[in-house]
Amino acid sequence: MARHAPRRPRAGEGGRGGARRRPRPAPARPRPAVLPDHRRVVVNRSGHRCEHHPVVGGRCRATEDLQADHVHPHSRGGATAVENAQALCRRHNKRKSARVPWDWQLRRLAHRRAAYFPPGAPTAVVRRPQRPAEVTSPTPA
Repeated sequence: MARHAPRRPRAGEGGRGGARRRPRPAPARPRPAVLPDHRRVVVNRSGHRCEHHPVVGGRCRATEDLQADHVHPHSRGGATAVENAQALCRRHNKRKSARVPWDWQLRRLAHRRAAYFPPGAPTAVVRRPQRPAEVTSPTPA
């Protein structure tokens, strides 16, 4: 008498007891980190130069491989807006990673941006998107 290997369960049948596994939901499609139109505005606004300012010394001189980056990371609740974006070279963007800047760092960045931003452009960073005002229904008179 020949011995046969036990039959393997088919996909969706599960193992013992006939328990079926639920299919995993498809992962949500992530939103692009920085929209292409915003990227163009951010790089132009920075004068086509990296916006990284070390504690000692001047601004980074890199002008190649600039990337638009969120000052307050999107993954940590930051706004996807031009006001929350900065142009960084690849090296400084990778080094920054998903760090959330301190308030004093944001004030320092806003102060330094005043030197190279176009006149009239806002230099302050908006961390989080503004919540829409609550809509109240008119009360009957």
